[in-house]
Amino acid sequence: MARVALERGDRLEVIAPLPFDEHRKDFVEAIDRYEFDALLVKASRITAPARELEKPPMDADEQRGLDYLHAGEHIVDASEILIAVWNGQPESGTGGTAQIIRYALETGRVVLWIHSEVPQMTPRWIRSLLPSLKATEFPRGDQLSAGYSQQAEYCANAAVDASLLAESCRALATDSVAVTPRPLRRSTHGTPGSSHWSMSTPERTCWPSSTNDGMPGP
Repeated sequence: MARVALERGDRLEVIAPLPFDEHRKDFVEAIDRYEFDALLVKASRITAPARELEKPPMDADEQRGLDYLHAGEHIVDASEILIAVWNGQPESGTGGTAQIIRYALETGRVVLWIHSEVPQMTPRWIRSLLPSLKATEFPRGDQLSAGYSQQAEYCANAAVDASLLAESCRALATDSVAVTPRPLRRSTHGTPGSSHWSMSTPERTCWPSSTNDGMPGP
């Protein structure tokens, strides 16, 4: 997935669970270690979370699992949408994929699932893991990211109609009134896109744009 993201022009950020010399031991095949190193040099940011040592000290395997758990939680905390490549099985120890998915669901993230053993299967939207796995069809755009959809709608709705603004200013100039320019003032109504701007003079206020419902501003 990292390779495809880079090919699309996206940015790669790496959150490492372990020091890299130690992390490389988890790759059995030499070609996997080579690809890991090739992707690592292309990362725009590398974060190694501080190891949280348990007291009393744990054995090496338990500490390793805890490191993976903390790294997984760090990734979830930095994400709005989590894409999980997972075999669909419960975790066999601390830091397993299922444990990270459960944490993501508990913190309100959208979790998309690619089956690691059947990658040709259509990706699914994981809705819950308890009491049993519930996964539905791929979500719509507004379900995938409500915040992004609202922002996109807001940005697509121009706050100021340039031609209307120019016409209003010309009308003010021909009226021969003393105009003291003031900054445009934005008034929002609490939802993306539902805003208007006003330009004030000592004698009048012109409203060069409309509100989100298509009605002229007040």
